[in-house]
Amino acid sequence: MPSYRERSGSLFDRLKRGWNRRRPASFREHEGWDKRLVHSLSTARLPTWRQIRHLPEVLSSNDSFRLRLGVGLFVLGAALLGGGFYYSNTVIGPAVGGTIVEGVVGSPHSLNPILSLSNDVDNDLSRLIFSRLYTTDGRGRVVPDLVQEYGVSPDQKTYHFKLREGVRWHDGQPLTADDVFFTLSLIQDPAWKSPLHAFFKNVTVEKPDDLTITLILKEPYAQLLSHLDFGILPRHVWKDASPSNAQMTEANLKPVGSGPFKFEDLRRDKRGFVMSYVLARNENYYQPAPYIETLTFQFYQDYASALEALRKRQIQSLSFVPRDKREEASSSNNTLVSLELPQVTAVFFNPKQNPLLADKNVRRALTMSIDKGRILFDVLDGDGHPVDRPVLSGMSATSTAPVPYNLAGAGTLLDSLGWKIDSTDGLRKRIVTPAKGSEPAVTETLSLVLTTVDQPESVGTATIIKNGWLALGVDVIVTAIPASEIHRTVIRSRDYDALLYGQLLGSDLDPYPFWHSSQIQDPGLNLAMFSDSAADQALETARRTADPAARNQAYTKFLSSLSEQQPAAFLYSPSYTYAMPAELKGFSGSRVNSPSDRFATVTSWYLETARRWK
Repeated sequence: MPSYRERSGSLFDRLKRGWNRRRPASFREHEGWDKRLVHSLSTARLPTWRQIRHLPEVLSSNDSFRLRLGVGLFVLGAALLGGGFYYSNTVIGPAVGGTIVEGVVGSPHSLNPILSLSNDVDNDLSRLIFSRLYTTDGRGRVVPDLVQEYGVSPDQKTYHFKLREGVRWHDGQPLTADDVFFTLSLIQDPAWKSPLHAFFKNVTVEKPDDLTITLILKEPYAQLLSHLDFGILPRHVWKDASPSNAQMTEANLKPVGSGPFKFEDLRRDKRGFVMSYVLARNENYYQPAPYIETLTFQFYQDYASALEALRKRQIQSLSFVPRDKREEASSSNNTLVSLELPQVTAVFFNPKQNPLLADKNVRRALTMSIDKGRILFDVLDGDGHPVDRPVLSGMSATSTAPVPYNLAGAGTLLDSLGWKIDSTDGLRKRIVTPAKGSEPAVTETLSLVLTTVDQPESVGTATIIKNGWLALGVDVIVTAIPASEIHRTVIRSRDYDALLYGQLLGSDLDPYPFWHSSQIQDPGLNLAMFSDSAADQALETARRTADPAARNQAYTKFLSSLSEQQPAAFLYSPSYTYAMPAELKGFSGSRVNSPSDRFATVTSWYLETARRWK
């Protein structure tokens, strides 16, 4: 028998069906009007933000809490997923921005790169402002810069260089083969007195098209590419300049180049001394543009002032740190970098200035009385190594016997030459009998002036040399000339008896510019006034051959002549110490061919960082 619920349910169903049959048809037709009316007001299937805002008003407190918790968890999960994706697909990398203020001892004189080879400050600025056909990387290797590709003829005398397309000067003008041709024509013009003249004077330059330069040599030269590391000048800026007014040209201190940085500003003091020089990032550089926004150079007359500015954080880096100042320069704000430098420091004897040095045995005795070991440890603190000859590319260590330190032996040698110790003053003298018998004999004192650069390392070395020569009985005076003036006042005119100086040998270590007799006069670099036909022939042969064995043989002959004549006392090869900002990243390099090569990787330097997609 059915239960009451079942009987009631059945009765309800029968009543409902009956009611539906008895409802008017019009009423049944209008069923659902309320829904249709609501839908007619909005066709959206999802609630709007205005509707959602009122949701808490109709929800219970528990339901409202659950809703807010769910939304919060959803947002947090989305943030974690998005952040994880972002961090897994991006890396921290260098970003554009930041300024480096670098202290430099000296001042700029000429930012014409075919003239400014002897001033380190000029070279620093030129390296950053001007592009070159070839340049050097952080390891001192020669690499292409403006050159995209090159070819050489089978006889090794003709070189074709294809330039990069799309290179522009800082003023927006295109750089073409015309500019390279123009720069080489100035170098070849004797009136401009470029130090590069001697090398390029016999080179024929042709311009087949707007992006090609051809160099035709009279003789093969295997190390040509390393000599193309000089700044290219814009013809449209320099075409009306003459050698006589080159120093007065505005472009001399406000240059237009095509390098990674461009001139922005300079400040002078009341005396006209350039106090600071500002370079800005070249955003249109043809290679990846640098990250550093601004490079500012502050100039000082001595290292004491520069180091004081470094201590006070008025500058962030220092172009060169003398050995005796390294502890003072070292701090948490700086990183000291020691770079290998192909430089030879030597005493160059000038017999044309002081005839007493014309005797090669006198020069040998002077060399024997120099204590290199004491120089290395007392002055260089062991940071450097002794040398007995020029550093030569591809040359084995064996060649000529070094001249050992032997003060007693040096004295014996001078005794044999007639230079005897005078008991009254302890100086070596000799009696010279004139050719004409009627004239009285003359007593000469073995004396000379040793000239060097006024900086601690050079003065310290000169002091040790002086003490050795005084112990030998030689009357010697040391003269120290400011680094910014020594080339103009002393080297150019060859106005010295003996010159203590460091010579940078370049990337190819070619000794020709320093020892061939054609380089005796300025702008040549033969500081010892050395002239020997056998040495000249050996240097010329070494330049012509690409065969390492043949070049080694030629250099052996050259070194034999050098050892026989003893035109210089070779001392040591130092390292180069640079103080850079501690926060600077991207610096790389182990060797520089010149101090300006510390900027070889400047386009990779950075101070700011940002995330970027992998």
